[in-house]
Amino acid sequence: MNKKTIAILGIGILLSPLFPTSGLNVTITKICERIFFNLELSPLLGAAFSAIIGLSVAVIVFNRVCDVYSKYDYENPSEIMSAFRTSTLIFIAPGLIWFLIPFADRSFGLTYNENLRVGYDFINSNMTYEFFINAPSWIIGTIIGLYIIFNAVKNVANNCSCCTTPPKK
Repeated sequence: MNKKTIAILGIGILLSPLFPTSGLNVTITKICERIFFNLELSPLLGAAFSAIIGLSVAVIVFNRVCDVYSKYDYENPSEIMSAFRTSTLIFIAPGLIWFLIPFADRSFGLTYNENLRVGYDFINSNMTYEFFINAPSWIIGTIIGLYIIFNAVKNVANNCSCCTTPPKK
């Protein structure tokens, strides 16, 4: 494998938290659950809304990032390094947010934390959540993510000069 291919694969691996069933989706979903569990909603309904919002945000962001990264000039070393730096920051971001969440939870008080405990106890003990919210969200996110990747690769291949230039006679 040449160095350019290794760089592109490395950038792709670093962007993996943006895949619709990975880090960004989980982070947004858990943040939304914290909000909805403290409203006057059933925990199951709050978890469902959270899953929809998390998946929607993850799909939109992943689609946009695939679009941006498919337009990079991977022949230029400075563009490869720029993409690598950006994707490294993207890779670290969900972990940083997860590091900060407990500090935010602690500052909202006992009622907030009790509502979280009740909400998470309910969805962790309820198989309805797993079968009708969590599993379908993962399946839909995976299918949409693969579709976005397929389209990005197809568009890059269609616009590739090595593929569209007719051979010289």
